[in-house]
Parts: sequence; structure tokens; C-alpha cells
Amino acid sequence: MSSNIYTIPGCTPAPYPHSSRSAYAAYAAPFPAEETRRLRVQLCNSLNQGQLAHMPAGFPFRYVTNGHGAARLAYDSFDFRDGPATISFEAPQRSRHAQPHDIMYMSWKAYLPVPEPRLHARAAVARPALAAHVRVDPTILSSPYGRTIHNDPRIILRALAISVELGVMVTIQVADACVGQLLRESGKSSRRSEWIFGSIVYLGTHPSGRTEVLYSVADH
Repeated sequence: MSSNIYTIPGCTPAPYPHSSRSAYAAYAAPFPAEETRRLRVQLCNSLNQGQLAHMPAGFPFRYVTNGHGAARLAYDSFDFRDGPATISFEAPQRSRHAQPHDIMYMSWKAYLPVPEPRLHARAAVARPALAAHVRVDPTILSSPYGRTIHNDPRIILRALAISVELGVMVTIQVADACVGQLLRESGKSSRRSEWIFGSIVYLGTHPSGRTEVLYSVADH
């Protein structure tokens, strides 16, 4: 995996959901800054270790058993707690506002409690706030890299850690014409654009809407 970072002005291959933008803005609130930093560092360290204490077997998906006790890998939504964090998986869903060509992403999120001060009360109330968001285009699951995602939970856990570290929504998808064209328009060489086109890329979308190519996976 290469780590060259490309800024792509105006590219919106992975639009930032409004709900996520609001959640990130809330999580970045200054109260309480020290506790917020501590929780973020703790979560990031846990994700980078590649193994969470209560992670279900089969993560980033999970195994479920039928009435006869036989296990199968399921792709339905679920969540679990790991210390103060909540990790969730959301199966692809088409919203009523989606266009026919819109990608229905699989989505993993991490939430942390952020105390919210109450007026005329001594104690603060903890509310869950989005700390990390990773989306994956389901079409890549049939590729060799998609099989790696299936078999190695560290791929999604590391992507969640990147989301925490950089404060961006991470989208894993195949580089499309939009990415290649905008790389050329932003002054990158055509050779580099051709190299990245068709590979699997990690896009980082900031709350402002600015999108970057964070990483590319050449061999997939």
C-alpha cells in the first residue's frame, strides 16, 4: 500500500453525509477537550492493535448460527461495545433520496461518549458521538483485496484508526474516472493518474467536503 496523498479539489466521489458531518462537528466541540483526546487516543490504539476484546467472530462481518447450530457468515447490521467505544456495522441501504447510479456502501462506525453539560445540574450527560466512519464499495468484495477484507479484520480496524487520526470519513473503492480526471486537472502527471486508475483507493473526505486520495492498493 502506498501512502502518497493527493488533494483533489472539487472531487465528490464520496460525498460526506450530512448526519456524519454534524456528528463530527459535535465531537470536535471543545468540551471536555482533555477527556476527548484521551478517549480518541485510547480508541486509536485499540484499533491499531487489530483486535478488540468483544469483536464478533468473522469481523468485519459476523458469524450467526441457525436453529441446528451451524454457523454462517452474515452481512446484516450489528454493533458491539469495546470499553467506552461502540463499533457498528451497517449493511447497505438505499435511501429514498438515492439516485439509480449511487453506490450503496457498507459502513463501519465508531462512537465515543462525550459528556454534554446540563444547565442547572452538577453532572454531565454522556451522549454517543461519531469518532470514525469507514465505507466500502461492496463491488470490491469479489476482488483479491475484498477477500483480504473478509479474512483479515485488521483492514477495517486500521481504516477506522485512520478515520480517527485524520478526522475524515474513509471510503474504500475502485479508483474511477472521476479520481483519474481530477488528478490530471490538479496537475498530477498522466502517468501517475494512469497508475492509480483501476486500483483500490482509500479516499478521505473532510467535514468541509474536501476529498483526498489517502492510499492506493496497487495489487488487488
